[in-house]
Amino acid sequence: MNNGRGPGSNQNNGAFNRDFGRWGNNNLSIGNRSISLGRQGYRPSFYNHGFYRGNWNNNNFAWNRPGYYRPIGWGLGGWGLGNLIYSSGYNRYYNPYFAGGGFNGGYGGGVYNYSQPIEVANVGTESDETQQAFASAREAFYAGDYQAALNAVDFAIKQNPNDAVFHEFRGVTLFALKQYRESATVLHSVLAVGPGWDWETLRSLYPSVEVFTIQLRTLEDYRDANPQRADVRFLLGYLYLTTGYPESAGKQFTRVVQLMPEDKLSAQLQAMVSGKTVANAMAEPTNASVLPMPPETGDTPSLAQPQPETQPATPRPVAPGNALDAAKFVGHWTASRGEGSKFDLTLNVDGTFVWKFAEGTETDSFTGKYQMEGNTLILERPEGGALVGNVVPSSDNKFNFRLVNTDPEDKGLDFSK
Repeated sequence: MNNGRGPGSNQNNGAFNRDFGRWGNNNLSIGNRSISLGRQGYRPSFYNHGFYRGNWNNNNFAWNRPGYYRPIGWGLGGWGLGNLIYSSGYNRYYNPYFAGGGFNGGYGGGVYNYSQPIEVANVGTESDETQQAFASAREAFYAGDYQAALNAVDFAIKQNPNDAVFHEFRGVTLFALKQYRESATVLHSVLAVGPGWDWETLRSLYPSVEVFTIQLRTLEDYRDANPQRADVRFLLGYLYLTTGYPESAGKQFTRVVQLMPEDKLSAQLQAMVSGKTVANAMAEPTNASVLPMPPETGDTPSLAQPQPETQPATPRPVAPGNALDAAKFVGHWTASRGEGSKFDLTLNVDGTFVWKFAEGTETDSFTGKYQMEGNTLILERPEGGALVGNVVPSSDNKFNFRLVNTDPEDKGLDFSK
């Protein structure tokens, strides 16, 4: 066992400070402009946590593949967009492992409503009480008292429900407690808005690699005994990615999509590690839910050897296409989608806009200023954060709006006057 150090290990404990700018980057370059995708002064939640060493970006397993895109909701190149992509209605979020009950029951455990992605908001300084609770949670986890760790992090989440690090720690703690569906529920909501921890961060919670390895093998044995459990496979996929084994993770996400076709996030993750599009990832045979699966062979990573360390790739800038006349888009536009979503976009002559979304009883709206860069429409909120999409007119009264750097199969929104 590599003297207690596992895959992706890094001897440089100063990596957090050195790489904070890359990990926290939430800007998107468009032409000669840099657009902030997050709120003003946005800092990701790991800013407050010195034990944090990095995320999947450090593994760099798919960032440069042709046609690669970040899973929808990963902030168009940074963490800052967060759930604006969901609250705006552009994409819909569904957590297939959430059992219902919200704050008072279900797999939220009375702590958080995991039917929704983790809210990404500006993270200020944690209170002393919250910091102590989370320190106690990590100490209890290290000592193997996972129930005490869960109780402590639940308290911290109630104090600051927008801290994604708290939630990811909670998901890992539930894994250690063998509460696999509950763990998958939490981690699904976390991964909807950002990549997971790297191995060095996860490794720091354990007194030895052996302790983690025993828990991982126990989960694999449970998977083998319950091959139809999509939640177990989703959890394994998360852990394989965290330990730096994307091919093993991809096999699990492929099975998840077969068993749970409505789990679009897993299809996005599978596409990420395989270089496929989401449509291709979801086009695998879907009869796995009624057929017994063969024993798993060759997809279990060995934690004995560390994976080679790589540097994160810089998000590719957006190159605007042919210039469009912004004046021609002034007016009131509407769009709809088959699931009943309705959108109103008003572009005013003074450069301000209003975006409205409605689906059933769910509504949302935001305002700000807009600008056209080439054929890219930038909708910026005054508090920070932006929807950035390419515009393709089909007539004077119709255009398609499609977010940049998302799923190549995304058809966007068709607006008309």
